[in-house]
Amino acid sequence: MRAVAVEHGIPSFKVMMAYKGTLMLDDGELYQVMKQAARLGAVVLVHAENGDAVAALQQELRARGDLGPEFHRSRAPAASRARPRTARWCWPSCTAPRSTSCT
Repeated sequence: MRAVAVEHGIPSFKVMMAYKGTLMLDDGELYQVMKQAARLGAVVLVHAENGDAVAALQQELRARGDLGPEFHRSRAPAASRARPRTARWCWPSCTAPRSTSCT
C-alpha cells in the first residue's frame, strides 16, 4: 500500500467483502488495511456484502444451472445490500475507520 500511495501517488483503495476465495477480505484484514490507510492518509472504499452468504447462494445457483447474467442479482441476498446500520457485515466497514482514524 505504501508503494502505491507514496511512490505512485494513488491515494485511494477499494477493498471487497464479497467474492469469497478471490478478492474478499475478512474483518481482520479490513481492519489492517484501514490502519495502514490511516497512516498513509489514504481513503478506503469498501464494497460491503456478506461474502459467505453470497458464496452459498452462488453454489445454489450453480447447482440449479442458473448461470446466466440474469441471475447475477439473485446471487446476493437483499439484506446484503441493506444500509450499514441494519446489516451485520457492514459493521466492520463502519467501525474500523473510527478505530483506525481512516477516512
